[in-house]
Amino acid sequence: LKSAFGMHKIIGGTSFATSASLEKIVHLTQSGANKPIIEAIFSLDQIKDAYTQIDQGHKRGNYIIDFGMQNR
Repeated sequence: LKSAFGMHKIIGGTSFATSASLEKIVHLTQSGANKPIIEAIFSLDQIKDAYTQIDQGHKRGNYIIDFGMQNR
């Protein structure tokens, strides 16, 4: 699958995580040992801007697409 917003592949699937592995992730995150790097949060109507920044090489952390946000 190719994205409508660029030449990026869209990868989807399921996870076969066990409850023990999920509990470990929760523990690591709550203890501060596992910190995700969130660079920017975009609303759904800003998704093209997110892909533009990625295509221009500006992405350093994770981009979040928030489906519930209004225009900011």
